[in-house]
Amino acid sequence: MSLKQQLILKRERWSVRFAKRWQAIQLPIAKKTLTQILICLPEENSYSPIDLIADYQNLFADSRLLFCAAHHLAERISSSTNCFYYKLEELPLWRKLTIPLTELLAARQFEMAVDLNTTLSLPAALICMTTKAPLRISFAKPDADLFYNVQVQIQDKGQSMQNKLATFRKHLQPLINCRKQSEPIL
Repeated sequence: MSLKQQLILKRERWSVRFAKRWQAIQLPIAKKTLTQILICLPEENSYSPIDLIADYQNLFADSRLLFCAAHHLAERISSSTNCFYYKLEELPLWRKLTIPLTELLAARQFEMAVDLNTTLSLPAALICMTTKAPLRISFAKPDADLFYNVQVQIQDKGQSMQNKLATFRKHLQPLINCRKQSEPIL
């Protein structure tokens, strides 16, 4: 981990300890359909981003999705996909994200942000946190509690990236199912 990334983590730890107060979320999530969802694609190259995007578009068929991905994945993702790209070099050290990106995320009012990186990606973590979505979900990983309020722990016994993503989706499914119920069970 670079010195810049270490400094950013130290800043976030201080911020969580002394400044931030997270809002409590209630599960199941509101009975209405989530309308705005941000999904951060994994930075690894060992999966098909096109298949992953199609899978999440089917899962959240009633929602408006915005995908974000590392800049090196741009040539592997269709230009028709609603996606923006980030570079690690653009990661701010002491300030928040760049103003155009902050304005883009603030204008959407996301209800859920999902980070599909299996290891901590500071750009994706900062993007998810900047959305101020009440539900921010990620794989369980070191320092993830600084950025996400729900973490999914999976058994990582040499699983391929595809298997990890499939397991994550299975854990995400109950949130979708309980949200789609229209009547409480008495």
